[in-house]
Amino acid sequence: MTRFTTIWHMLALTALLAGAALGAGHCPNGHPVEAAWTFCATCGVRLVKAPVSTQPVALATGPGVVSHVKLVSDKVPDVSSLDAWKKSFIRDGMTDEEKALAVWDSVVKFRHQDAPPREWLQGDQCVHDPIKTFNVYGYGMCCCAASNIEGLARAVGLQARGRSINRHNVAEVFFDGGWHMLDASLINYFRKDDGKIASVEELIAAVKGWLAEHPDYRGNEAKLYDFMRADGWTGWKKGPVLLADNPFYGADGWLPAKTHGWASTMQEYDGSTLFEYECPHSMGYQVNIQLRPGERLVRNWFNKGLNVNMNGGEEPGCLNTTTALTANVLGEGLLTPPLPGPTGLQSPLRPSGQA
Repeated sequence: MTRFTTIWHMLALTALLAGAALGAGHCPNGHPVEAAWTFCATCGVRLVKAPVSTQPVALATGPGVVSHVKLVSDKVPDVSSLDAWKKSFIRDGMTDEEKALAVWDSVVKFRHQDAPPREWLQGDQCVHDPIKTFNVYGYGMCCCAASNIEGLARAVGLQARGRSINRHNVAEVFFDGGWHMLDASLINYFRKDDGKIASVEELIAAVKGWLAEHPDYRGNEAKLYDFMRADGWTGWKKGPVLLADNPFYGADGWLPAKTHGWASTMQEYDGSTLFEYECPHSMGYQVNIQLRPGERLVRNWFNKGLNVNMNGGEEPGCLNTTTALTANVLGEGLLTPPLPGPTGLQSPLRPSGQA
């Protein structure tokens, strides 16, 4: 018997005496043994059976916490987590373009353009987790929307990147062999004559081509707005064809976000600024509503004038818009939905009060 083997046997015996469990029917060296043996016939190591307790294990008792209480509606997609978002917006058999547009559509649906919430938790200070944006704040600026698209697109296996243009940030998603600009901040994308969604470079080429023929409009915001307002707010239709045919502009040339319009697009894509810029996104937030016995869930449809932007930041304009809670309109007020389960978790549907 070698010194190494002897030391191993001593260590194994020490472990056995300390109560370590043996593999059934084998010694510490792996040799087969009989249940009645006290020594291994092959290597001579002593066998000690570990005691087995027959006493029942006492489990903790007392009130528990119900986690992940989920309140869903057949009218609103469930976006309480990344997995829930995928189930709501992504379907088997979708093309990459359809997936990209589903990403864009979800970001458009669950946020609007406003001074962004700032938590100072990452590089850009703003909230850039799409699921947190959807469920907690519901508003943000262009950097927030671009990061939301980048994060969700990558979550479904698509390539995405951020682009910094003149006074604006947008996201591009790669599919069908090329990059395609999707702006969920100002709510637009632009299809070319072949039906494909244009890239940032293609938009810049269209705008620069028109500005080359109308050089006095380059960098002149006042003149661009005058052009946009001309002929009863239809003048903008005489601009670049790629923009004139875009269905996201209203009849007056304003985009759905109502903060920017055709004149803004002409400045954003004038080519004066263009580089890749990653608006850093974070992923992992999920809604986890927890209730203890006797507690009830109350959904809050009003604010008290408080927001995370107040620490040296700008108050979001959405705080200045209020709507009464009526039978058909969800505005300001409290809503206590019914919950299934033990009596302590049940409560009636009861709108209460208006701020």
